[in-house]
Amino acid sequence: MPAWSVIVLLLALLGFVAWGSWGLWHQLEGTVIDWHGQMALIAGGSLALLLTILFMVLIYVSRARGFDDGAHERERDDDLP
Repeated sequence: MPAWSVIVLLLALLGFVAWGSWGLWHQLEGTVIDWHGQMALIAGGSLALLLTILFMVLIYVSRARGFDDGAHERERDDDLP
């Protein structure tokens, strides 16, 4: 499966979940969220997404530069009789 199709699928899933959440929120009677609450939700979600992307990039770069090689070699040496 090409990488672009996975990205499109994940974005579609994210949109579906956002649409469903928005619809469920508006079905609750008497629940009001003001502008500050909406901004807090957007900021919290964006920060969580940003940190997730940052940590995944950090893992990829660390692996690509070989920083994890020493840990794997020690594990293999410990397995030897």
